[in-house]
Amino acid sequence: MNRYLLCSVRHLEAAERNAVVRLGGWCFRHRGWLPAPLIIAALVVGNPTNASLVLGSLLMLFGEAGRIWAARHIGRQSRTRDEGAGALACGGPYRYVRNPLYVFNLLLHVGVAIAMNSIAAWVLPLGIVALYAVVVRWEETQVLAVHGDNYRTYTEKVGRFLPTRPPLASRPPTVSLAGAISAERGTFVVMAVVLSAMWSRSVWPL
Repeated sequence: MNRYLLCSVRHLEAAERNAVVRLGGWCFRHRGWLPAPLIIAALVVGNPTNASLVLGSLLMLFGEAGRIWAARHIGRQSRTRDEGAGALACGGPYRYVRNPLYVFNLLLHVGVAIAMNSIAAWVLPLGIVALYAVVVRWEETQVLAVHGDNYRTYTEKVGRFLPTRPPLASRPPTVSLAGAISAERGTFVVMAVVLSAMWSRSVWPL
């Protein structure tokens, strides 16, 4: 490959990366409502049974318990829509993966898909995977700008979404359990609405 063509390819790759990062920034700022259309669609197309509702609800509760665990180590900065980054969280679930909140969020949405007992409902978790894939690309640029080499070292030891190496050393939580639960109030409201809608489908099918 000649030098001109190589430079052109690298320029195109850089432009594509920048476009993904910009899209990720927009999705980050609007991540609170972006899943809503997919959730509504999953609720509409579902054909739930009592067994699927119980299994899906239990998985959602497990996902929320994981979110509380993560919130104890990252605090209220997880609720921000602002650019930048707070303290680098390396304890609790952050010992295993860099984005445990998104992993546990995915479990919440998988729970909805399971509860709805429909192949079409799996568009919801697939959409969530696509959303977080671009959001994380943007978030990483923000954390890297703030924490530099400390974050680079962290990324070498901890996988983005899946554990790839032995966990980091244990660290105490930085937020009390009451504080973490308080930070999750918005999620509790959304979960209550979705759970109510899910279980109502078994009584009033569409």
